[in-house]
Amino acid sequence: MSYDRETKVGELLDQALGEQLGLYFQPAWHPKHRLARRRSRSWRWGFGVVATAAAALLVSPFFVQLPRGQQTASNDTLSAIRLPKALRQAISGITLGSFSVASMVPVYGTYPMVSPTGHNLNVTGNFRVGSQAGTALSLIVNNQMQLQGGMLFSQGTPVYAFSGSGPEAGHVITAPKAYPVPSVSKPERPGWHPGLDVSLNSFSAAGPYVYVTHGNLWSDTQKGVWMQSPASPPATTVDSIAALPSNPNHALLVEENPAGLSQGFITSDGGTSWRSWGLGTQTVSTLIAINNRYWAIFNGTLAWSSNGTQWNNVLPLNPKRWQVETYAIDPANPNVATVSLIPISGDGVGPVLQTQNGGSSWSEVPNFPAIGEAPTTMAMNTNGDIAALINSNGPVVVRYSAKTQQWSVLPVPSSHAGDQGLGQLAASANGNLIYGAPSGQIYQWIRNSNQWLVINPPVGLDNAGLAANPLQAIGDNQIMAGYPAGSAYFWEPMSIATGKTKAKPAANQVDKGNRLNTIPAHSSVLGQRSRGG
Repeated sequence: MSYDRETKVGELLDQALGEQLGLYFQPAWHPKHRLARRRSRSWRWGFGVVATAAAALLVSPFFVQLPRGQQTASNDTLSAIRLPKALRQAISGITLGSFSVASMVPVYGTYPMVSPTGHNLNVTGNFRVGSQAGTALSLIVNNQMQLQGGMLFSQGTPVYAFSGSGPEAGHVITAPKAYPVPSVSKPERPGWHPGLDVSLNSFSAAGPYVYVTHGNLWSDTQKGVWMQSPASPPATTVDSIAALPSNPNHALLVEENPAGLSQGFITSDGGTSWRSWGLGTQTVSTLIAINNRYWAIFNGTLAWSSNGTQWNNVLPLNPKRWQVETYAIDPANPNVATVSLIPISGDGVGPVLQTQNGGSSWSEVPNFPAIGEAPTTMAMNTNGDIAALINSNGPVVVRYSAKTQQWSVLPVPSSHAGDQGLGQLAASANGNLIYGAPSGQIYQWIRNSNQWLVINPPVGLDNAGLAANPLQAIGDNQIMAGYPAGSAYFWEPMSIATGKTKAKPAANQVDKGNRLNTIPAHSSVLGQRSRGG
């Protein structure tokens, strides 16, 4: 497509958007400004076809499908958007002053549907709903730009959620208090135990072995020696490792180069010798091992292997349209898996799918709260419940109950007002959640007591004030946390992990109107109508 023709397509599209839907874009979004795009020249041919088709659809009042080059999840702003009257009035009703739409992201509520079922709007300004004030709104709208639900954020913390077209009929999200880890008598005193004095890329505990990687090095901590990866890659390589809990001597090490391509090596003798997996370079991420299987996002889709050489794709995706962003496996039943999808372009929030039969069939987990981003991490417990971390305007943890088939917000405590940045999430097999706050604090949600515990970072390791990464559960009563200056292991007795020993407020923790020792973690129900009409 010539540059002039591409410009003309953009002009026609802008005209269709403005005349039919009242959506006006700031000039910097026009193709003539030659915005930097991630796509190659060859992609522009496809964009011309998509944009032309989208312009024709936009003439109809039933669609709000924007061209990829001018919308979606970029960091640019839509400062001049003119919203439909009803939506504008709904926002204005809770706005103190003016507001602007910072981004508009397509939401795909069904699979394998190509067109969005709605959009997420990130709106900035000063807002107030009842007693709750905030500076960012994450709104879900359908394809007719009708409000379906949303969430209000204050300094990166979710404070209010609602479903339907009326922001006033929602739920306050009350941040729970977190208690110090209970003290118990020796020798079962909980606390941190030193790990390594360097940052870690990955960590895998299997039987007596603890495998770790740092840059292009790997180690079994029992040996206490760092060894270079089997292919002796350059320092720019990032290694990941996983070992089978059912056979701790068997481990898979993946070397990823700066281009994002990986080659794998397998050991069956605890790292004494390695052999290539025989698959050449592949795209591999989120490598883990559960029981007798390795799991990974393998070339964009979820796959597993029992030996590291033969991989079984359990989700047949169209590789030109979809990819798996993250996934979770039921720790007690590998046939139960959950995935979060995103478009192959990375623009937008895709559906959450689940299989109960090892991938023979998949169904949508309905009404995922699409508040601007796909989950960065998901976890499952043995009851089939799902926890997901969304790093959007601020870290948000949401839960899906297999019993009620409903998503809810799980408010997380924070010791620092206005914590912003990326959080981390992990889970124990018993259903306890472990949340790494952007401040570096670690919070543990004890499922049986519905109570949050606060675990201060290991002294001397959290100098950068970042969330622990990696952050993993070891069994039901141990936590491994990595920081820029090193790693450590937190151990607690099973009586705490199971909620039999409950936490009590610290002596200097003052309650203002609530009984601290009975405050549960509060859940606010999110959008029951998140799909577009």
